[in-house]
Amino acid sequence: MDALGDTLNIENGRPHRGWTFTSWGNELGTAFAAMAILAALLAARSTGEGAWIDLSCWDALVESHRTEIALTRRTQQPVSLHKPVRQALYDTYLSSDGVPVLLGTLEPKFWARFCEKIHRPDLIGRHGGAALEFGDDDEDLRAELESEFGKATAAEWLQRFVEWDVPGGPVLDVPHIMETDHFGARHIVEGADGEWPNVATAIRWHHTGERAGAGLAPPPAFDQHREEVLRAWLG
Repeated sequence: MDALGDTLNIENGRPHRGWTFTSWGNELGTAFAAMAILAALLAARSTGEGAWIDLSCWDALVESHRTEIALTRRTQQPVSLHKPVRQALYDTYLSSDGVPVLLGTLEPKFWARFCEKIHRPDLIGRHGGAALEFGDDDEDLRAELESEFGKATAAEWLQRFVEWDVPGGPVLDVPHIMETDHFGARHIVEGADGEWPNVATAIRWHHTGERAGAGLAPPPAFDQHREEVLRAWLG
């Protein structure tokens, strides 16, 4: 399953990996802040010296584009991963029931296994044999794979990928993620449907089965504690 790292662009009725946009600046900034604080505390325990942390959400967001920054500096040409090329060996294809399915056969062993299992050994040579190949702009190969993926449902493809040990699976949106058994089993969200939920963190304490952030009360309504605050501060 490929769920939250990528989004999908639909171009002329064909699914294509795109990119997602969210409040990364805030989220990455706080994540880096937490790591910096922990590192500073560990250093203080061993050296006796404190630290002054200078960290901004802007820096954290810029750092998340490290690949584009590095490639732009290295090649001296603008590089944007928001406009990726079509990559036949690592892209999405529509199943027979219209669900986008991601194929991730970059390595030659996975590609060869995939081709053998779908009874298309004639396609094995389309991978050049390098450690990683993406099949950039190979429209002929994409057409062959579009035909193959259209022969089975998304559920069938997922089962095949698991059995064949080949990277791939349906691309799920948030509602479909929330419908999976795995989502329910992981207890990431607390609260009843139709109410503001408590979404716990990714940190789960294995020895207790609890998640960091679990059990928190819902946020107060606007001005809910106005009188209490005014009395406490103004008397």
